[in-house]
Amino acid sequence: GGGGGGGGDALSARTRTATLSAMLHSGMYEASGTWAEEVGLPAKSGVSGAVWCAIPGVGGVCAQQPRIDGAGNSVAAMAMLRALVARLPEMSVFHGG
Repeated sequence: GGGGGGGGDALSARTRTATLSAMLHSGMYEASGTWAEEVGLPAKSGVSGAVWCAIPGVGGVCAQQPRIDGAGNSVAAMAMLRALVARLPEMSVFHGG
């Protein structure tokens, strides 16, 4: 896969796997383990209040709200993304169905 806009994969399979793995186990700072267990989406937050989540094989979603918690993650964005996965559990990488 190229990545030049021709419809191919932008990243190699190895790079995708490494990136999603890093996002899942450390992308939400100190809350990463709990996030992975409870939400199951590879994510990366920023102190701006943005939380970017990857839905492997599908796409991605971002939520943003500036108020952050002690770990540096957006309170409202995390709540919205938790609610989304509660409503659509098949989004989680740990969904068994």
